[in-house]
Amino acid sequence: MEYAALGHYDPDGFWSLTPRQLNERLKASNKRLVREHNERMTAAYYTAVIPMMKKLPKLEKLLIREVKAVRRSQSWQEQLAIARQWTAASRR
Repeated sequence: MEYAALGHYDPDGFWSLTPRQLNERLKASNKRLVREHNERMTAAYYTAVIPMMKKLPKLEKLLIREVKAVRRSQSWQEQLAIARQWTAASRR
């Protein structure tokens, strides 16, 4: 349901995606939604500023800032432990 709500209208295609492909699509959708929000807030901000010209919050406070998540790389030991867990789970 969420997949379709984000603009991906091919429900059958959902099941053929790998987790990485799905993650990339969802990240792209989120980026699009943030951009659209910022565009609407910018338009509303300037619409309000022109007639009033009083003290308003700065536009930057209204916009969503993109925060880059810092990810640490897995060590080979962690990757090996995960692979062993997958193997053990698949043998059940």
